[in-house]
Amino acid sequence: MKRFITIFLGFAMFLSFSHQSYGSDFEQALPYSKNVKVIEEGNYIFSGNVSTYNINGLNYFQLRDLGSIMDFSVEYSDDTIYINTGNKSHDQLSGDKDNDSKQAVLSNERLFIDGIEFNNITSYKIDGYNYYSIREICDAIGFPCDWNAKENTIIIEKIFDELHSISIVDDGNFIFNPENIDNLNEILEKNIDGFDKKLFKAQFVNNMVDGKNVYEIFYIPEINGYRFPYSMLVFVEDNKINYSESFDIDDVEKMKSFEDKLLNLNIDKDIEIAKKEAAKQVSEEAYIDYQEVIKTIDMEFNLHLHIKTVCVDKSGSGRFVLGYDYEFKQNYNLNDL
Repeated sequence: MKRFITIFLGFAMFLSFSHQSYGSDFEQALPYSKNVKVIEEGNYIFSGNVSTYNINGLNYFQLRDLGSIMDFSVEYSDDTIYINTGNKSHDQLSGDKDNDSKQAVLSNERLFIDGIEFNNITSYKIDGYNYYSIREICDAIGFPCDWNAKENTIIIEKIFDELHSISIVDDGNFIFNPENIDNLNEILEKNIDGFDKKLFKAQFVNNMVDGKNVYEIFYIPEINGYRFPYSMLVFVEDNKINYSESFDIDDVEKMKSFEDKLLNLNIDKDIEIAKKEAAKQVSEEAYIDYQEVIKTIDMEFNLHLHIKTVCVDKSGSGRFVLGYDYEFKQNYNLNDL
């Protein structure tokens, strides 16, 4: 059974990313309090207010609040933050903020999620606490994060709760090779209903224990570069394989039914416009290193276009990432194309 949590947030700026003024030493952070309801397998497991700060139109959450909501641990040591999605959170939600605006300073602390370092996520320090965008944290962790505009709802699919095991009977000599995962893909395709090695693409391979054959591999289905809101996490230890998936065979058949449409869909003009609009966010104190185009499809099969602009501060103080969500002038719903 699919396990998911749904988070209702009473604001419509979730998909709006910030324009950041890097010429100054800080940004103005305005206090907000948002109603949040969390549903897991049809049951409410949280309902209440979560305090955030709005910086240039984007809401930033205290990292330990995100850990409490999504139930992952957050540890801090030597200017480094460690998120472990396998450990439960012991943090309580922070209290209400006062009504005064605060100074938000860009944070340069290192962030590790399940042993992998992420150095392209923008974060701020406010009163000594770390604040992050809920979407960027979900993207990094691998929790599909979807925005339902009709209900003003963020849907976060928590997929790593139920693990299934695969017994290797065809090849008792199987040893995972991180440089070539074709043999793993073959085994997954034989043993998991709906898994198609042509559809599911490995997003990262992480060695969880140095010097040992212990890995985690994260898969997302995509067609012609368009990412669907499903995923699978695979754990390999020697010849033992465990996995957790957020899809079933009906989901896979639905995705495959859109293949011809996605192969013939041309949004090149929209991409060029989106990249130019995203570039306008960059201040004169920085230059663009590169831009990444991310094409996603939500649970209602609407198309979204997101641009990540990686910038370098001309002062030499470091790199940062700006996010921009492009608004299509026409509705792109795969059911209607």
